[in-house]
Amino acid sequence: MNLPRALALAPVAFVMLGLGISLYLMGQSQESSCNPWLTGCIGISELGVPDPISFVYRAGLLPGAMLLAFWWYAVRSWIAEVEPGVANDYSAWLTALGFTAAACLMIAVSVLRPEVDQLPWAVHCVFMAGFVVIQLYLQARLVQRQWGWRRDGILNTVSLWLRAPLVVVQLVLVAVLLIGWIAGTPELAKMAGWWLATLIMLFVLISYLDWGAYHLTLDDEPEADPVSADQPTD
Repeated sequence: MNLPRALALAPVAFVMLGLGISLYLMGQSQESSCNPWLTGCIGISELGVPDPISFVYRAGLLPGAMLLAFWWYAVRSWIAEVEPGVANDYSAWLTALGFTAAACLMIAVSVLRPEVDQLPWAVHCVFMAGFVVIQLYLQARLVQRQWGWRRDGILNTVSLWLRAPLVVVQLVLVAVLLIGWIAGTPELAKMAGWWLATLIMLFVLISYLDWGAYHLTLDDEPEADPVSADQPTD
């Protein structure tokens, strides 16, 4: 497995294992377990509050967020490889926003603590919302880029047809989440939150399909050919 494919798997593995093990521990501490994707029995943020579950929660989501930042760097390098003429400023803001989204998630997770009465929910909600908004914006721009490649005959992969509907469904889930809280049905909002987190990770995982022959490099500029460089010119 090459490095880009490992970067496509690693953040998903850390985040989903962190959430899954935390849910398992919660079920062990209660009389019955629940499926938050179907019942909204607990919010994805609420899960990271009580100890000792919070340690597992952070152990999964914090490294996952950091790896997600490097995944966006890999996306930037992949775009430059597929489309060498892409503007440097496009690559720069893509990477900057990707790292900003990851930082928002790390802050949102870090402020969760067992002292519920002292928990800064406003800070958590602002940074979690920032993560979701930036992430969805970057996803939409990536789909737009891939659509342009297909239109121009540069590259047409199955990932485009998987990612495009994912972005639409995530936007619908954001609307459902907001409606759930406004309408006073928190269970609906919590269900939407779990599905939204899952689809964000699925969007990342899909890059595994594209990156089989892609080798991540720190320098996107093509190297000069030493043989041709030494040849005399007429």
